[in-house]
Amino acid sequence: MNYITRTSDPFFGAFLDNFFGEEVSPREGSLAMRTDIIEGKEDYLITIEIPGVKKEDIALSLKDRYLTVTVTNKNESKEVKDVHYLRAERSYGTSSRSFYVGDATETDFNANYENGILSIEFAKKAFKHEEEPRKIAIK
Repeated sequence: MNYITRTSDPFFGAFLDNFFGEEVSPREGSLAMRTDIIEGKEDYLITIEIPGVKKEDIALSLKDRYLTVTVTNKNESKEVKDVHYLRAERSYGTSSRSFYVGDATETDFNANYENGILSIEFAKKAFKHEEEPRKIAIK
């Protein structure tokens, strides 16, 4: 969602940005799902911020060695006629992030969603590290 105030009223939108500070303004793709990836001795932990989303609106899928997290954030507010938003910062729609997870299968993952944080843990055994690089012949 673009900044509505900047497209409909550039002066008032700039006033709000200056009044509240740039940190308050949303960045492009508010459903960006800020992510941390932590490497432990025996596992990996992916934590993703997705506040305000219900657990049933989060989907995890595994395909071609990539784990995809898809979030559907639904607008549940009632439509009101003759309303002019001065500022709208909440985004609605579908967003996804994908992470390479090697040879992991769906049984290798442990996922939990609590207080707006999705935590996904999986063992390092899913990655097969080779000591020597394999050579590819040039034809």
